[in-house]
Amino acid sequence: MAEANHLMKILSGYDNKSKTDYRAKAAEEVDQLRRKADLLREMLLSVSEGETIGQGDVYEVFLSVSVCVCDQG
Repeated sequence: MAEANHLMKILSGYDNKSKTDYRAKAAEEVDQLRRKADLLREMLLSVSEGETIGQGDVYEVFLSVSVCVCDQG
């Protein structure tokens, strides 16, 4: 009976132990985006005037990784 009572609490949302902490999850994702933005900023600052950003360089790899991460979320 106690097990059934515990299960009912979980299913009804009464049991806070099994709830997802959305604030922490959002903060983690924002932190991840900040790190990526910092990396992109560093990469863009290292580009010389007149230099082309194109195929086969680190920017292409960065964008492909960013797209993969965004598609999963």
